[in-house]
Amino acid sequence: MPPVPPARPAVSLSRLQRLRGAAACISPFAREISLILLIKFLLLVLIWWAFFSEPAAKHMRLDPARVEQQLLRVPVTEPSHAQR
Repeated sequence: MPPVPPARPAVSLSRLQRLRGAAACISPFAREISLILLIKFLLLVLIWWAFFSEPAAKHMRLDPARVEQQLLRVPVTEPSHAQR
């Protein structure tokens, strides 16, 4: 009877195993910084969604010329005279 070849090992790794292997190559400091940046990004998105995603008063409209006048207005200053 001829010898039976050994069972072939599973070559393909699951995605989770590949991600764990890739994460093991990254230093702990880089992983920590990446996690902190991800959390900060998610918090910024949450803040934007909560406060800035829609106007508070949907019925309120502003005249663009008036907004421009308020934003670009240069304050008038009196010339200062040096006292001796």
